[in-house]
Amino acid sequence: MLRAPEVILGHAWSTPIDIWSVGCIVFEHLTGAPMFRLYESPSVSVTDSHLQRIIEHVGGFSPSFLARCSWRGEYFDEQGELLRVKNEWLSPQPIEDCLALYKHVDKNAITPAAAFIRRCLTIDPSARPSASDLLQDQWLRDIE
Repeated sequence: MLRAPEVILGHAWSTPIDIWSVGCIVFEHLTGAPMFRLYESPSVSVTDSHLQRIIEHVGGFSPSFLARCSWRGEYFDEQGELLRVKNEWLSPQPIEDCLALYKHVDKNAITPAAAFIRRCLTIDPSARPSASDLLQDQWLRDIE
């Protein structure tokens, strides 16, 4: 559940995968639940459901990112749609809504916490912030 998109899809990866994991762990620490609730069925693998949840909570995958992924064709069609998860099955839920659902995060802290998590969960690793960038985040400075 902590795997970054680049690991799932066979894109070159490095230390930005750790930032992705930080976002997942912060969400779980705040709510007591995993960021991405995965499932499996006869037609949908756990990896398919992981990609589905990423799209639902973070947003879609850019064509330029997918073009650099060696396993793209295993999960996406030529239009960038998931192969085994139908669009009508997608249920977008912003991170703010997910945090509010668990009622463990103060109402006033939801927006800044979600913004921090969203920064960590930037799909393209080349655009994901570094650890030193995250240390400057307003949410972290406010919880000191």
